Amino acid sequence: MIRSIIVDDEEKAILLLRRQLQKYCPNVEVIGECQRIDEAVKLIESAHPKLVFLDIEMAGGTGFDLLEKIKERNFHVIFVTAHSEFALKAFQFSVTDYLLKPVNRELLIQAVQKVKNLMDVSASVSASETLRITSTGGVAFLPIVGIIRMAAEGPYTHIYLDGGKHYLTSHHLKQFEEHLDSDIFIRVHRSHLINRSKIKSVVDRQTLHIIMSDGFIIEVPRRSKKEMLEMLNFKRLP
Repeated sequence: MIRSIIVDDEEKAILLLRRQLQKYCPNVEVIGECQRIDEAVKLIESAHPKLVFLDIEMAGGTGFDLLEKIKERNFHVIFVTAHSEFALKAFQFSVTDYLLKPVNRELLIQAVQKVKNLMDVSASVSASETLRITSTGGVAFLPIVGIIRMAAEGPYTHIYLDGGKHYLTSHHLKQFEEHLDSDIFIRVHRSHLINRSKIKSVVDRQTLHIIMSDGFIIEVPRRSKKEMLEMLNFKRLP
């Protein structure tokens, strides 16, 4: 079950969403409801939900205010609001989805499924075993040691493995970065997460070029070159 809370300053909206969840998302357990930001912060810190359905404009603050008050966010967020103009800002807070009121049944089901997929990734990551993903071909179990690199493409992530294998998943690159061993996988670019052990060579010129074992070249901007060389602790080539 996905332990969840609903935060909305309208009691009617809370009741409606709870009924929809009970009817269409039986894997969601609503463990609490709040109508004020301060109450929601306390409930999140005490109940440790895995998912928060959050309104944006509320009496006494906004949903963004709530997220800024939480020091360590160990839960997923689905915004449920009547205001479409905050969508861009919402995704800057790395929320899972953004639903407009009145909530469409199918979109709600899809949003909850996204959360479940992300939770599956978190639960299945092991530094020495396999990574479970949902790809275009179904569920796949990837050997961690065989992953060369991951590349973001919008909301999707391409995963490249030894032997030329390639998978496409709807999980965000940030999710993999948060749960894979940071001593093994490092973020070398806004859209690239690489396996340190799969680096073939590093060419240090005006910009830094990282050449992976599959021949792919990642160019690191000049402003980040020094920091990246220190992070890689890799032999510099002429």
